[in-house]
Amino acid sequence: MAPAFEILYLAENPMVALFEARALFGSPTTPGGVVPHPNRPLVTLPILVSLGAIADSRLARCRSALPHGKYVAVYQSALGLT
Repeated sequence: MAPAFEILYLAENPMVALFEARALFGSPTTPGGVVPHPNRPLVTLPILVSLGAIADSRLARCRSALPHGKYVAVYQSALGLT
């Protein structure tokens, strides 16, 4: 069985996601343009998201409302919040 997705990364558009994942190099505004990484083929999927609310995870009152689990603990630890 194939492994599940390790990361779901959301970006404003596919180009931003590919640049931040280092799957593209260069600049679309300079001569030579954009060059794909030869060993890093990534797939982008269009996703439409409609947010009902936004929580600032830097605030303790917002963090306490999050479901507690492994991923939330890792996220809080990475931000130095634990």
